[in-house]
Amino acid sequence: MLSSSAAVNIDVTVRCSEDSPDITVRALSDTAAQVSIIKAESLYWAEIEVMGKMRMQPFCGNAVEADWITLQISPFTEDHDNTYITVDCAVVSNCNENMILTADVLSRMAQCEQALKISSNNVDRSVYTSVHLSNGRTETGKLS
Repeated sequence: MLSSSAAVNIDVTVRCSEDSPDITVRALSDTAAQVSIIKAESLYWAEIEVMGKMRMQPFCGNAVEADWITLQISPFTEDHDNTYITVDCAVVSNCNENMILTADVLSRMAQCEQALKISSNNVDRSVYTSVHLSNGRTETGKLS
């Protein structure tokens, strides 16, 4: 009997560089993939720097030539407190998925997410207040 694992989709934040705007993309995790892929139509807004070309051989059919780019991606968080990793990626037109991520990328993103959780647990969540006194002095204190 053959067993199949369910496809897992995750939301990631994607940007082409530190200076470019970011977008949220739903990505398919594919642990058998050898290279991450992003749908060309997802990057219509971006000026991307093409590093070269790559030739990919799908499961069946003819090889597909794609642009090779680097992207910065991060696990999506509501508060946009993102730590990005740089990923080599193929740009493919008319792809069925918006993005496909390799096992290596998923592992690196999990490490980012763990680092983000650790750092947010170490944040001093104290609230400070400043009171301006009538004599012109300012008193600052920590609320408990």
